[in-house]
Amino acid sequence: MLAQLITVVVLASGPTPAPDLLVTKDDTVVDRSCRIVIPNGTVITDANGNGVIHVKAANVEITFAKGSVLRGAPTTEPLDRLVGVGIRISGLAGVKLRRVAVSGFKVGIHVEGSDDLLVEDGAFTGNFAQRLKSTSRAEDSGDWLYPHDNDDHQWMKKYGASLYVERCRRPTLRRISVRRAQNGIILDRVTSGKIYDNDASFLSGWGLAMWRTTDCTVTRNAFDFCIRGYSHKVYNRGQDSAGILMFEQCSRNAVLGNSCTHGGDGIFGFAGTAALASTARVGNNTNVFVGNDLSYAAAHGLEMTFSFDNYVTGNRFVGNAICGIWAGYSQETHIVKNLFERNGGMAYGLERGGVNIEHGFANVIDENDFAANKCGVHLWSDTDEHLMKQPWVKTHHKGCKSNVVANNRFQQDTVGVHLRDATDTRVLSNQMTDVKTPFDFDGPSKSSLHGDWPDRKPRVTKIPEELGEARPVGSRAALHGRQNIVMTEWGPWDHASPIVRPISRRGGTHVYELLGVKGEVTIGYALPPLLASLGPADARGARKLSVTSLAPGVHRYRIPITAGGFRHEVSGAVVKITWNVRGFPWTRDPLQNRDAWAREAKEPRAVTATMASLELPFRNDGPSQMRLSAEVTAAGIGKDRFGVFASTVVPLKKGRWRLVTWSDDGIHATLDGRQIIEDWTIHGTRRHEHVFELKRDRAVRIHIQYFEQDGAANLSAALEPVE
Repeated sequence: MLAQLITVVVLASGPTPAPDLLVTKDDTVVDRSCRIVIPNGTVITDANGNGVIHVKAANVEITFAKGSVLRGAPTTEPLDRLVGVGIRISGLAGVKLRRVAVSGFKVGIHVEGSDDLLVEDGAFTGNFAQRLKSTSRAEDSGDWLYPHDNDDHQWMKKYGASLYVERCRRPTLRRISVRRAQNGIILDRVTSGKIYDNDASFLSGWGLAMWRTTDCTVTRNAFDFCIRGYSHKVYNRGQDSAGILMFEQCSRNAVLGNSCTHGGDGIFGFAGTAALASTARVGNNTNVFVGNDLSYAAAHGLEMTFSFDNYVTGNRFVGNAICGIWAGYSQETHIVKNLFERNGGMAYGLERGGVNIEHGFANVIDENDFAANKCGVHLWSDTDEHLMKQPWVKTHHKGCKSNVVANNRFQQDTVGVHLRDATDTRVLSNQMTDVKTPFDFDGPSKSSLHGDWPDRKPRVTKIPEELGEARPVGSRAALHGRQNIVMTEWGPWDHASPIVRPISRRGGTHVYELLGVKGEVTIGYALPPLLASLGPADARGARKLSVTSLAPGVHRYRIPITAGGFRHEVSGAVVKITWNVRGFPWTRDPLQNRDAWAREAKEPRAVTATMASLELPFRNDGPSQMRLSAEVTAAGIGKDRFGVFASTVVPLKKGRWRLVTWSDDGIHATLDGRQIIEDWTIHGTRRHEHVFELKRDRAVRIHIQYFEQDGAANLSAALEPVE
């Protein structure tokens, strides 16, 4: 009886549940441990921009009740219009946040100067993201990110964050999910953090971004499909998006067992502009990268430049568009026992394949497997006049020398080892099987096959154990390959949600792709002379909706799409016009003597064609490779130094209209003889637009002049009504 009584007393003396706190208004203060309760459907605007919930006590435990979501805007609000902060914590140690759910803010949670922070089991969805202007047919250079500055919170101000943690020691961030946003977790001057078992994927910026962050352990996270600036087989820019971003002297971090596939880069590391302005031995130094999957990037699996003593082992680099590792100006990096396979499919010149290091010194590439890459290992020096003026480079640069390429296995690579002005390189004991060109060495590099193995040990001597229980590597194997990067105006498709995206507007036909739309699909009718048709599902389950004009002119449409509970409407105006195109090679510089250049369009070497739409994604080709006409093909116009004149006369209804162009390089456009677009420069693909208004129905004449210097090229134009 006494034993029973004691048991009852012990059971009754358990911890008291934290009290509920009802949150329904801005500037709610939390000064004790509690359970946050937010009624379903509640929207709380951060009116003053300093946070909706303000934590005001240290060592408190805050848990969100099941179903409670801190929502800063209606779900219908466009992501690029979101503002405010969800939860704000400043200068308070030991705060614990559990099961937080935050949506509809520029910044979900902002924590500053709060050591021993814990955030676990959080769900962030539908927070800020920029609306992307790049399309499936052309990149827009305005989409490029600029991660080089963040000492004044530029990342947070420009790009938003689901969780922003700054100047904190020993934070633990685990089991956090991020979707439908630009950025996941940002660490700003964080030390000794533990970041594990998180999934911040299908974002348009960075899964994890680190700025001046050191001594952190990052393990077993999924940062997949963090990407922008990609259209399969059309362009692969990446635009500085990445699964993991490491900028400005992020050192002594352990990055283990993460999946960073299908990113702009898998991991993008740069020593930083402040580092390059210093003569000290600073950079992203002595980091460890072990057991990560860094595959299917638009650019590089791992980029780590201007840094020292990094250790890269046991990682997977497969199907990266440019190369597996790009390590320009790196020194004493050890790249050991990694897999490099099928890298370089959309290379940029000679930057391609497995490992590419420009101006690297004393790096070791040992016991790796290379298979079917455009090039296995490429080491070189060239002329970098601007970089050579930087204090860091003046102090530490030694040229491309004293590197080791040893004990590697090369199989079916196009080139095994490529050296250009790479001196004193030890190329030893490598196995070559079915390699087209095992060694390609220029004059200064020819002595590189000789020499002994140097006594060179990695500075990293201990690899920490992985934290967490997740197994992200290989968990999305069904999505292998870059063909599964499907971009929308808000970022990559998550391969789960139903979407309808435009993929083509040419030749008097608009084409949309239906992805993830389940069940029987029904579409509405288009008014004559338009015809709407829905194609069959392909192997992925995707279907194409085409809206075609059967007569010249401009024809508007609105077509509803239904499938079960899914409702969507596509709308637009099909513009069916004829472009008269003249292509020609040029010898007179359009930047130096524009009139002389233009006269070359009238010379016998110029050839003509007609096109139903002005879409010329040349990439690295020229007019004669575009199948414009038999005459243009036979003319043999080269892939560089060519010009295009394009003109059309089109009848338009009164109202407002927009002409949009994409060009790489120079473009000049006129409307009825009046200049409306002028960018007569050498540049990457750049979008321009001009809006004009007609007071009455009438025909307008559009004329475009374009020149291409060298390298990649693009010219496209679209005319559309302004709603």
